[in-house]
Amino acid sequence: KGSLQSRKYTDREGSTRTVMEIVADSVYFAGAKPEAPEKLNGVPDLPPPPAKEAAGGFDQIAWDDEDLPF
Repeated sequence: KGSLQSRKYTDREGSTRTVMEIVADSVYFAGAKPEAPEKLNGVPDLPPPPAKEAAGGFDQIAWDDEDLPF
């Protein structure tokens, strides 16, 4: 739980900058996910992600260099 705050300052070049900060009053670190699928607060667990290829965990994407804007 916490709040979002913004503040303004002037940098070395004289420009006005705005900074957004997250101020945490309390933080909850969840433990490990349980082995058996359970409902947390009445919301079912999401299905597991699809299996990845053995080549470093990355999928091959087909694309054409001609489509690149640079």
